Amino acid sequence: MWGRVKYSKDPPTLTELCVLALYNVAVSRPFMQYVWSHENLLDLRSFFEKKAGFLKSIIENPKTWILHTYLEKDLTLNGQELDAWGSKVFNSMQGFATQLPNLENTIVAFVQGARDTFVNGFLMNSKGGGDIYKMTQAEQDTLFFASTNDINEGALGSWWLGQWRRPAETLHKFNASFTSACNNTEAFMKYKLTEDVDQTYLRQNAQVHNESGLQRQMKSTQMKADEEKVKENPRKETVRQEKQDTWAATILEMGKNLVLSDAEIDGLSVENLNRQLDFHREEEKKLSTFGSNVHKVPLKSHMKNRGERISELKKAIARHVSRVQTLTRIPLQGQTNQDIASVMADPEDVLYESDHNDDFV
Repeated sequence: MWGRVKYSKDPPTLTELCVLALYNVAVSRPFMQYVWSHENLLDLRSFFEKKAGFLKSIIENPKTWILHTYLEKDLTLNGQELDAWGSKVFNSMQGFATQLPNLENTIVAFVQGARDTFVNGFLMNSKGGGDIYKMTQAEQDTLFFASTNDINEGALGSWWLGQWRRPAETLHKFNASFTSACNNTEAFMKYKLTEDVDQTYLRQNAQVHNESGLQRQMKSTQMKADEEKVKENPRKETVRQEKQDTWAATILEMGKNLVLSDAEIDGLSVENLNRQLDFHREEEKKLSTFGSNVHKVPLKSHMKNRGERISELKKAIARHVSRVQTLTRIPLQGQTNQDIASVMADPEDVLYESDHNDDFV
């Protein structure tokens, strides 16, 4: 925190932060949103050229990102209306421009570097007539290159790609090839294992390894695990349903024994206090589906002590009685919690007349 406070008044640091914020809003986010919506990298050639052109326009006129005289469609790569964060970033730039004399030059330098890197990395083959772009459109349509490497991350990503390219390859073969590539095993073999006897020995041991049936054993183990999971799922569902039924029965019983007076609330044990709160929380949770303005009892973990829970329970009871009053048109204005118990001779009957609470029956 002290570092941010210390450097927040440093002009060079502020200049860099402004440029990063502008590039994020105007280029990075629109770029990735478009890329994520297209699976094949080859379909993005025209969009990449559009990005290079947009960056060039900013280099030629950096004031586009600073002054308020430009249309929103000219500010970002996708030419769409700014969201709340984007508007906040651009609206603040005019004020920063008077404090940061090098803001324009920094924008130009940063965007120029970004454009050069992007063009050299993504458009060089296109402009230089790479092999892919020499193909006809029909030939290109038969190729696929993932637009992002999200699914390639980590060992599972490598395994997924391996299965996509070689569906019949076993896990053991994949592990051996992967380890060999990581350890540069082929170069080691060419340098160290130069005698025929070495090659013979390796091939004999590899054959023994292949005949051991490791892949069959793994498949058999996996099939047994899958079968066990199929048997276990109904048991888990039964246990889950039993817990739900027990919870519903607890809430239903609590609805028949609501505490309404302040004196009773103050004398509740911790367990009963929590159960009363649970009832009102469940009731208001169901009511919230009918409107976003329904007050709800906070989670118990958000109430630090007994005093807060008692206070929230009293508020929940007041809301509950207000709803009952609306449904039954009982004149309860000006009455305290102590008066409520005498007015509601049979509160449970009134409670279940509400369509909102059918789930409790």
